[in-house]
Amino acid sequence: MKVKATTRKSIKPEIILTFVRKNDGCNMTAIEAATKLPQATIRRMLNSARDSGNIRTEGQRRGLRYFANAETVGAANAESDQNQSW
Repeated sequence: MKVKATTRKSIKPEIILTFVRKNDGCNMTAIEAATKLPQATIRRMLNSARDSGNIRTEGQRRGLRYFANAETVGAANAESDQNQSW
């Protein structure tokens, strides 16, 4: 079976941000297992998200955990509430 090669342009950072929002306190291994993306790609996107303030980290090196910032979680919840039709 052929696997389609992914390019940087086709990978959306929202995939990783959504996972972190739903799994607060996750580590790199959990993100890698869930998204099936290469670790280098995930790390690059997480660093970018941290620099822009979408996520925060706790710990160091192998104990590093990722958390969604309160402002981004509130905005995401408000957006999802608007998209739901009751």
